[in-house]
Amino acid sequence: MAGHQEPFLLDFPLKSVIIFNNLVNPNSDKKTDMRATFSIFLIFIISVGCSTDAPQREVNPQFTAQYQKAVDALDMNNFAEAENAFQACLQIDPNAHEARMLLARTYIRQQKFTRAEEALQT
Repeated sequence: MAGHQEPFLLDFPLKSVIIFNNLVNPNSDKKTDMRATFSIFLIFIISVGCSTDAPQREVNPQFTAQYQKAVDALDMNNFAEAENAFQACLQIDPNAHEARMLLARTYIRQQKFTRAEEALQT
């Protein structure tokens, strides 16, 4: 297709990768080197795009203490204590998804599958 041009959004990163590849590997023309360079470039672009300056929400010290207590209890197979502490976490912060997931895991380890399902659905 004579006269066909790549769209700018595809053209710019590709040319950047080619230039970078030539700078890093001036004597290389292998396709695998180009793929490796493109992969590194893609990871860089994604990581730059994912960084945010959004403020971190403040963590409640009571939540942190209960969460640590629950995790420690779960590690020691003390399911009753873990269950109570995770439930306390969710009373402090109902949006604490990690606490909710670990509460469900606590129920699953006790083979309380219905309660695990309920924990995940709320």
